[in-house]
Amino acid sequence: MQIKSSLFFKNKCKGIECNGECMVIGFPRNERVIVADLDGRELRSFNVCGDRFTIDDSSIYTVDEQLDNVICYGLCGEKRWMYPDKVRTPAGVAVDKAGQVYVFSKFNKSIYLIASYGSTSRILQDNAKEDLNDFSCLYMDPGSDELFVCKHSTQAIMYEVES
Repeated sequence: MQIKSSLFFKNKCKGIECNGECMVIGFPRNERVIVADLDGRELRSFNVCGDRFTIDDSSIYTVDEQLDNVICYGLCGEKRWMYPDKVRTPAGVAVDKAGQVYVFSKFNKSIYLIASYGSTSRILQDNAKEDLNDFSCLYMDPGSDELFVCKHSTQAIMYEVES
């Protein structure tokens, strides 16, 4: 394995996501993201609320744990929708191929499913079996209906999500 290119930033980068056409690099303490091409050239940057994010073909989804918001932005930075005050202490976010958003709530240790365009939500999985204690992050496999939940411990859980 060899290095293809390197990117350098003024601030520490917290996360990176790629949709196959562009990369989004996050700087959560500054509430800023950079959208770059696959060679790492910056195309644009803008401010977002929240420090956890994920992307799909056309949107960036963020969660703001302090303000209890789930927000969807376009890849140019325009706010598309916000789902406020429904998911308490959102700490993880993933999106499926249909644009449905999965959010983990630290408050009640549950996974919420938010419909496309932020219109409605429901609890998809709660902590009845204590599977969701020690949460670390969410990941949705874009090619399937599999939702992965990683824990700070040595365990990862895969859920098969029914459409």
